[in-house]
Amino acid sequence: SMNIQEQEGQRLFAQWISRLHITPRVSSEKFISLLEVANVVLHPFPFDGSKTSADAIWAGIPYITLPSEYLRGRMGMQYLRTMNIPSLCATNMSHYVQIAVQLADPKQSLYTTVVAQMRQRKDLIFEDLEVPYQWSKFFTRLHPKFGVFTEKEGKEENSKDNRNQQSWLFNQ
Repeated sequence: SMNIQEQEGQRLFAQWISRLHITPRVSSEKFISLLEVANVVLHPFPFDGSKTSADAIWAGIPYITLPSEYLRGRMGMQYLRTMNIPSLCATNMSHYVQIAVQLADPKQSLYTTVVAQMRQRKDLIFEDLEVPYQWSKFFTRLHPKFGVFTEKEGKEENSKDNRNQQSWLFNQ
């Protein structure tokens, strides 16, 4: 016979599992429409989203990620890092499940907190000019006609530190 705590655990698990929807790969347009009804996005691992993470951020939907060794499994983590929201970045599978359970109820404080943080900080992702600046520098070195900035302009911008006030987050 189960004790009350075990019965409550099974009841909550049944409630949570009924809210879990696993979908096959869909088009970008279909994914956006799925975000309209989602509370949380669970990124699969060892892959995690680049575009799907960005779409979730734009929609204000928290996502959980478990970064892997390769770039294909680290983009979601980098977005969270840029926004300084480490609470959605799992360190192992058990931690991933723990975060999912904490976010399962939108009335809990973790859900409310991260949704507010994402809404306040999403511009750090979409207005960060450091990445396009670095790509421009790279292509300029390959061939000057590809770059937006000249090497001289890049040095001036470096010395003035005008590229982006938030770029310090990448060095954390």
